[in-house]
Amino acid sequence: MNTQKKNLTTGFVDIDKLTTGLPGGNLILIGGRPGMGKTCFALDIAKHLVNTSDKTTIYFSMENSTQELKKMLQKKSGILLDCSSGLIIHDCPAISAKEIAEICRQTENLGAIIIDYIQLVKQASEENPLSVTLKNIAVESDVPVICLVQLSRQCEARPDKRPDLQDIPQNNDFLCNMTEYADQILFLYRDGYYNQDSPIENTAECIIRKNRHGDTCTVGMTWNKERLTFSL
Repeated sequence: MNTQKKNLTTGFVDIDKLTTGLPGGNLILIGGRPGMGKTCFALDIAKHLVNTSDKTTIYFSMENSTQELKKMLQKKSGILLDCSSGLIIHDCPAISAKEIAEICRQTENLGAIIIDYIQLVKQASEENPLSVTLKNIAVESDVPVICLVQLSRQCEARPDKRPDLQDIPQNNDFLCNMTEYADQILFLYRDGYYNQDSPIENTAECIIRKNRHGDTCTVGMTWNKERLTFSL
């Protein structure tokens, strides 16, 4: 009898086909400059997980309050998502990776972890690099750890502003080796953000830049500004 665990999915079918979804034990980075829609994309994934899985998703938010995130979810679905069933939001402006790990260990029926975003994770004394701790959490819990990353502004100085691996900040001992430990690295890019007269204002790109489970490529998406949601 085949007892292989079925991967959770993002809800974006074309992305899931390439990455095999959200495998347990994987560290997944979703990067972008401010305004690209990282939180909106992560909430799209969280909403999909709540609707399709009986597991619990924990969303650690260091920037937005629980009420702000609930309002964003309500815009996406038109109804107020019941965060008591399937989704736990921790709005915590100052939390360490060790504290994140402890909360996850105490959560029953854990399915996925989302961290928004890694540069705001507090560094505790004598703590391992964040990449090591997050990968350990993923492996020990056997769940995907999805981390949002705010990319450096150097990509905006290039004629082609699409991000690449060198735009992930790794300039100190705490944030080092993120690209090495990550199993998947996805970048969000919206040309309409930089070019107001762009004929593709409502389009977006999910650039799969690292993928241990398949090919790297770019997946086209649609951005709905009014509903704060992405779709294929």
